[in-house]
Amino acid sequence: KKIFVSGDNLVPLSIPYTNTPMYLEDVLSLKGFTKTAGTDTKITITRANKKFFVALNSLSQGKHSRVRLFPGDKIFLSPFTYRNESVLVVGETGAQRAITITSFERPTLSDTIFIRSEGSLLNKVTSDFSQIYVLRSDKANSINFLTYHLDITNPARIRLAIRFEMRPDDIVFVAAQPLSLYSRTLSQILGSTGLTIQGRDAVRKELGN
Repeated sequence: KKIFVSGDNLVPLSIPYTNTPMYLEDVLSLKGFTKTAGTDTKITITRANKKFFVALNSLSQGKHSRVRLFPGDKIFLSPFTYRNESVLVVGETGAQRAITITSFERPTLSDTIFIRSEGSLLNKVTSDFSQIYVLRSDKANSINFLTYHLDITNPARIRLAIRFEMRPDDIVFVAAQPLSLYSRTLSQILGSTGLTIQGRDAVRKELGN
């Protein structure tokens, strides 16, 4: 009695089945199949006419109960492939940008707005730390969004940012300080007024000539 192991770019193996209970994780570990950072492997177990599926990373992280193997089981390993995904960060962040996200590395909200190689996305002067929002598409209705509001001026809530895991296609919006909005509006008004006065003076000059 044997258990068979094969896969993409893998030489087929046959493992003798003994009277000692055998488990999937033990067999994979014994044969040197371990998870690699940034990758995942799909494991297909064929037993009689049924197929069972499990991810190697989930198995290694203990997210599944132990998978017992039986004589004649066929194990097939194949790499998972995922499309590139991102989180969009907009608002008072200096520049709108997309943060890459993968199925293996899911940054938290704290990672997204604070711990970036280019520095924090929050502006100490103009960003409103009490008005940070995450917009997440509602799976039940793609037109709607679920909105999460975070106020990190309250130190107790910073832990929420550390624990809040981002998802593909999330939108992070950071509002501007009310004073900053007022200042911009005032600048636009004064700028428009200045242009109007310049235009009036130019017309008067032409008429005077």
